[in-house]
Parts: sequence; C-alpha cells; structure tokens
Amino acid sequence: MSTLARSFVLVPFLFISVGLLGQARLRQENIKNDSKYIGKKKFNWRIYVDAPQPVLNSIRCVQYTLHKTFKEPIQNKCNAAATQFGYSAIGWGEFSVKVKVTYLDNREEYFEHWLKLFN
Repeated sequence: MSTLARSFVLVPFLFISVGLLGQARLRQENIKNDSKYIGKKKFNWRIYVDAPQPVLNSIRCVQYTLHKTFKEPIQNKCNAAATQFGYSAIGWGEFSVKVKVTYLDNREEYFEHWLKLFN
C-alpha cells in the first residue's frame, strides 16, 4: 500500500490508522478490557474501545459476541461514546470476544479480543 493511501496518526499511547479520505479506523490495540477480582473465584470485568473522543464520536455501535455460555452472548452498545462503548459483566474465565464496530457512515470493522482477567 502506498504511503499516500494510508498513514498513522500518533495520539499519546495510541495508534489510530487513517485510511483514504482521512477516515479514522481503529486498530486491534484499541480494544481493551480491565478486571477486578471480587472473591469466590469471580471477576468484575469490562471491555471497551480505548480511542480519542473524535474517533469514538464517529462510531455508531459496537457489538460484542461473548462466550456461548452467556445467557445473552451478543451485546450491542450504540450511541455510547461517552462510556467508550463499554460492556461490563461478572465471570470466572478468560475467553475470546468478537467485536464488530459500525461507524456512522456504515463502514464496519471486525476484531477479536482475548478477555484477560489476570493482569
């Protein structure tokens, strides 16, 4: 890919890919989670999009597909830039989360994030 077609903008501690027409795109590193041990082998965890506010404001929805053992494994967070499109739950094990990001202009991006409980 030519240097004119894609460049990277450095934001403190984050890389955001900028594609054609200056459209911000997330990278794998922008999908994060945190967790806290709450006892009895359980953790309170949260998955979210860690990006600058202008990028978050360009997102319409983030869909998280959790492990199939969850009662409702598909969680949609829409119009939630203020909360970084975060989703929280309580659990006991680590697993892979599929993440679909839909932008206001209907572009979609897909990621996979390993939900870590032990940091």
